[in-house]
Amino acid sequence: MVKNYVLYFYYHKKLYTGILEPYLPQWLRRGGYHPHMTVGKINSGDDYEVAILKVKDINHTFETIVDKVTIEIMDENQDSIIEMAIELK
Repeated sequence: MVKNYVLYFYYHKKLYTGILEPYLPQWLRRGGYHPHMTVGKINSGDDYEVAILKVKDINHTFETIVDKVTIEIMDENQDSIIEMAIELK
């Protein structure tokens, strides 16, 4: 788990370098990356804090085996563009 987290964090930081650096939201610059499943879009740090407070007491467990990490970019039309896919062993 730790090895895969480090790999995931590395690619997340790598994604927002070069020409994509200006697109890293300011509120994400303050902390590290947290692996997640995207279930919605949050537009600000304040909205993020509210969302965290609303779900902090939910105690559900989701378990799965991750065999591939896909990094995607959502364009201005909300179309998904696959940037890269990394097979995990």
